[in-house]
Amino acid sequence: MVTSAQQPETPPDEVLNGIPHFRTRRLRLARSPVREVQLMCALGRRLAAVIDQVRPEIIHAHSPVLVGLPAYYAAKRHRLPLVYEVRDLWENASVDRGKFAAGSVPYRAAQSLETWLLRHADAVVTIGEALRRELQGRTGRRVAVTPNGVDPDLFRPFEPEPEWQRKWNPGGNQVIAYVGSFQPYEGLDILVKAMRLIAARRDRVHLLIVGDGPERSGLETLVENEKIQPHVTFTGRIPHNRVKEIYAVADLLVYPRVATLTTQLTTPLKPLEALSMQKAVIASNLPAMRELICDQVTGVLFEPGSSSDLAEKALKLLSDLPLRIRLGSEGRSMVLRERRWAASVARYKPIYIKLLADRESRH
Repeated sequence: MVTSAQQPETPPDEVLNGIPHFRTRRLRLARSPVREVQLMCALGRRLAAVIDQVRPEIIHAHSPVLVGLPAYYAAKRHRLPLVYEVRDLWENASVDRGKFAAGSVPYRAAQSLETWLLRHADAVVTIGEALRRELQGRTGRRVAVTPNGVDPDLFRPFEPEPEWQRKWNPGGNQVIAYVGSFQPYEGLDILVKAMRLIAARRDRVHLLIVGDGPERSGLETLVENEKIQPHVTFTGRIPHNRVKEIYAVADLLVYPRVATLTTQLTTPLKPLEALSMQKAVIASNLPAMRELICDQVTGVLFEPGSSSDLAEKALKLLSDLPLRIRLGSEGRSMVLRERRWAASVARYKPIYIKLLADRESRH
């Protein structure tokens, strides 16, 4: 595995879980668009060196095009097939993060680069059906789906240990939790506003917000303005191997994404962890979320952007233990049937075999 210079706090080359990780040295980056050129050139040089050392048979690169383009040119230079895995669309993510406007010159340039690479890669895969439809409509080529998954043995249902209860739920409340990033499109302001409505109608309920980022200070201010400080805890970042503590103490997991270019198409990973732990989940009714959650079967969907609808549906779930148990059981069953990592990874095998056979036939 080769990582780009964009990775934060990049350590030296190392072996993790038996997989060698080759790091690209951090750079002193200029402003865009020179910054993007620097990143791609640095990754291209590192890829060339690693290919000479490792001698792979296939190059597998993931989006965005900042990774995909260097991988494409390295693959072509060494006459290797390229699999391009699209987890998100760079132009849409940049709009959602406020880097540029939809339809602007930078947006169209990013979209054109991404489309060119999609058409020239030897195989294209993506993580969900909504993204697959978008990519096939744009390129007219076949796109395979290898969906996000979870390890159901790691994220399994179990009772929280007393230490976890003391740490995360010392008041013995019902716990609503959010675990994830603090991007604007995650809708955490909607969750905070919904919490004010929930706390006004139900005693002994608490919200845990797990994660960190530039949005945190604004969210903390919103909590103060809504006068619900006693009902909300920001935990900060928690190591991934300890996140299960939060899932274990929570009665309800919430994923309140608002409707944006990214959230309409991109399936998140965190809800699968909660479903695998047999937890009741409530999420925004968006196309990508509907790939993970069937309303009233494996979870509950609410109107995106509506704090009142979120509050109403959360209150119903908090007051109905049999419903939470049923949803949690169905959610874990779905994960076991469809969303194991092993099953997702197995979808690559026929793609790789075909690419290698095509390469042999050309030689």
